Amino acid sequence: MRQLLLMAFALALTGCTTTAPVQTADGNWMISARVPLSGQSGALNQALGEANTFCASQGKVVRLVSNTSQECALHGGCGEAQISFACAKASN
Repeated sequence: MRQLLLMAFALALTGCTTTAPVQTADGNWMISARVPLSGQSGALNQALGEANTFCASQGKVVRLVSNTSQECALHGGCGEAQISFACAKASN
């Protein structure tokens, strides 16, 4: 029981964290996300959502360059993801 409480406390402390977009090279950007209880797909979804918001603020859409995702060290459904993307003009 004590171990379960410690794990729940650790998850509460980590919460959902997403980095702000960081420019890498050639107009590409990178975002990392960590989410508890949503696994790898939840983390990837969070990162892509942040990228969409960032590109939409410029009147553009996300062009995904690459992505990685994994279970974080805390386990228990915690997921991490990192995406590389560019903001492109929307095609009509």
